[in-house]
Amino acid sequence: MKKCSHWALNDILSTQKYLTDNYNIFVREASHEKLHQTVMGVFTRTNNCNRPACLVF
Repeated sequence: MKKCSHWALNDILSTQKYLTDNYNIFVREASHEKLHQTVMGVFTRTNNCNRPACLVF
């Protein structure tokens, strides 16, 4: 793997981790049920993209 590709992959994974961590906090703090359900769906999809199967180049 080229060095540039390695950096890009690390950047993508770091971004996914950042998003997942922040959605996790938001889901725990959401007090409105519909908002909680909506963000939980986004959180779940974002979290699932941390899996290697989603990282297709």
